[in-house]
Amino acid sequence: MAVLDHVSVASVSAPSEVKDVSRGKIEANLLSEVVADFLKIGMRKSPLVKDFFDHYFNPVYGEQIASAFKNKYEELKAVIPRLHPDSIFGAIETWAGGTENITPNHKAAVLAVMAYLFDRCEIFEDAQTVNKI
Repeated sequence: MAVLDHVSVASVSAPSEVKDVSRGKIEANLLSEVVADFLKIGMRKSPLVKDFFDHYFNPVYGEQIASAFKNKYEELKAVIPRLHPDSIFGAIETWAGGTENITPNHKAAVLAVMAYLFDRCEIFEDAQTVNKI
């Protein structure tokens, strides 16, 4: 919640070009264009997530959050029958953001955290790893 609270109220310092998520990773994980669009929205504020983790009083907080997301991803990926990757994305978004606070700022913060972790290969598979299999 700390990172979501921070990102939901903070604004990006300077309007700059929003970094794209990896097309290869989107395709390798069989994610839809809709999910790619959500991740693009999240990428707008993902620098705020990095900044938050870099300056948080607990230096391992970012690693703890990443580990929790990775564990949730692995849990959902192991569900039988297999979930579609878009369903996994949606389940992680609901798990991370909850269903109580669904304001646009809160949803944007959740997407920022997810985009940051997706970009860092903490959730979903790295395109290079998938292509080697």
